[in-house]
Amino acid sequence: MHERVDSGRPDRRAGVRTVRGMVIRSLALGVAGKAVLVAWQERKKEELRHPFLGESLSFGLVVHVQAQLLARHLRGDLDGYPAFVWK
Repeated sequence: MHERVDSGRPDRRAGVRTVRGMVIRSLALGVAGKAVLVAWQERKKEELRHPFLGESLSFGLVVHVQAQLLARHLRGDLDGYPAFVWK
């Protein structure tokens, strides 16, 4: 007897759609949930100037950059951790 192997592809009959690479399950999230996810994807594209680095980067990269700065602080490369304050 052969077992069915999950290919990882969304089943179109289950109400699954993709929005810019995100899988959105229509039945589980509803209209409000989809709107929040789409708004978050748009927000991540916005450019801002990092106060410590002085460089322009997308909002989606802030978490990655802050993780790198925390790692530098924990290794002793930085005297203090430069926190990012979201305005």
